[in-house]
Order: sequence, then structure tokens, then C-alpha cells
Amino acid sequence: MDFAKRIISPDKNQILSQDGYLFWCGSAVGDGNGKYHIFASRWEKKHGMIGWLHFSKIVRGVSDKPEGPYKIEEELTSLLQPWCAKMTHNPTVHKFGNKYYLYYLGTTYDDNTDIPKMHGMLAECPARFNQRIGVAVADGPEGPWVPNANNPVLKPRPGEWDSTFVTNPSVFEGPNKKYHLIYKAKWHTDSRLILGLAISDSPVEGFKRFGPSPIFAHDVEDPYVWNENGRYWMLAKDMSGKVTNKMEGILFVSENGADWELSGTPFAYDRTIQWSDGTSETVKNLERPQLLVENGKPVCFYAAIMRDANDITNLARLIN
Repeated sequence: MDFAKRIISPDKNQILSQDGYLFWCGSAVGDGNGKYHIFASRWEKKHGMIGWLHFSKIVRGVSDKPEGPYKIEEELTSLLQPWCAKMTHNPTVHKFGNKYYLYYLGTTYDDNTDIPKMHGMLAECPARFNQRIGVAVADGPEGPWVPNANNPVLKPRPGEWDSTFVTNPSVFEGPNKKYHLIYKAKWHTDSRLILGLAISDSPVEGFKRFGPSPIFAHDVEDPYVWNENGRYWMLAKDMSGKVTNKMEGILFVSENGADWELSGTPFAYDRTIQWSDGTSETVKNLERPQLLVENGKPVCFYAAIMRDANDITNLARLIN
């Protein structure tokens, strides 16, 4: 699969934005009634990019088209539980059976935390190392979204490679109707971001680590997995640039959702956007790939983009 060639050049209105806010992430689903709903991370612009660590909340937007433009309808305050009382982030939405499932990470920290001092990404930042993965369930994208009473569904394991935090959930239905959760974590003493796999009979709880963990040694983040033509495909960001010789999107493939290898055409996307008016633009960051999949085919590709510290949002692009 040559994923990069399937991306259609977008119009410049296919960007999620709202005055006074920054956005990251972006995962969409149809409601069966002609509307599309995007779930994204949002926080006030005054906090800058690093503000996601402490102030991000998940919001829902609606559109008549997969690519938008989307209008923000609500902030999902119902997701807040003690373990994620301060921040929710990295939403990914899926429909399994007749229910909708929203997976996300969250964190909390003491009210007396010196937030400016704790904007780091290392062990001294409690907002970072309290990050866990949770799930909420609804009958439709408009909710109400009810968080699982047993959240978080995945926690770090002391003494293991994923002892620090668990984030970036990517959930899909694998063989034998087992629910697979691929997630990002790291060692305290290793700068690499690496991926692990947990599997459950249920989409809301009981996830147990499975197989080779981590699933490979590549320094990657932001996995997104879907099934197409009988195979499992994973988009991810190459953090070191060693896979495709640049820090861009890469594509993995699996026959069973557990054993992964680079696809025959590993390069999936880069930071250069070819607009529909014939112009192009290279953004500073392009991350958090997500897909809208309908009838077994990707329909739209969503990614967070950062032009500068005051222009951080989500871009939707249709897929062939």
C-alpha cells in the first residue's frame, strides 16, 4: 500500500479552529444520520503548546462532511474522573457493534503544583507521569458519554519498559473478536518512545499485555490501526528519522494485529501539505494520525498540525 498517494489535496477550510484556543488530535466518526463528529483536544491559547500537559480537555465538533469544516458543540466534562481530573487528551473514537467507544489519556496532579516549573517532559513533571488510558461509552456520538467505572483501563507497570506512563491509545477489533490496544510508553532511562500491545475480550476493560512487549524497538509514537482488505495497517510517527530518513509518518503491516513489520512502502506522509489551490506549505509539526473508516475503507485522514506556537490545530484530508 502506498498510503501517501491516497491523500487528496485539501481546501484551506478543512482546518479545525476556534478563537482563543489551540487544538491537537482529532478523531471522527459518522452517526448514521448524515452527520460527522470529531473529537479533539483543546486548551486556551495563552498556555502555549506545552499547555496540553496540564490544561487539555476533549471537545466534540459536528459537520455535514467528513472533512469539515467542524463546529465545536461541547466540552466533554463527563469524562472527568479522579484519575483524569485535570486533563484529558488524545481521543480516538470507534463504533463496535451498536455502541460508540471513546478512548483517551488523562492525568491529575496536586492543586499546589508549580505548573510553570513543571512544564518539563521528564520525571519531575507529575502531569506527564500520571498519564493513564481510559474509555467512555455512548449510544451515539452526541452522548451522553459515560466513562468506564473501572478506568483507567491501562496503567504503567513498575519495573517494566512501560513503567513511566501509557498514552496514545489505538484500539481495533482483531482476530476472534479480541480487542487490541496498542499504546505508547517509555523507560525512565531511555529516551525512545516505543509501543506495546494489550488484548481483551471486552472493549472497556480486562486488557492484558500480549506477545512481544514492546512490539518492536522502533522509536515511534502516535499509532493508528485499521483493517483493510484482510490485513492490519498501522500509521505512526518516526521519531528518530531512521526508518524513512526523516521524522515523518510511516506505515506498518500485520497479518494478525500482533506481529508487525514495515510495509513495502513505509513512507506514509510528511509535513508538506499540497493544497487544492496548487500551493504547498511545510508545517513545523504534523502528528497524531487518525482515520475515518467506513465500510472497510479509509475515507478521511486527520492530523494535528503546528505552524508556530500560536497556530496549532487539526487538518482533515480525504482519502482515495
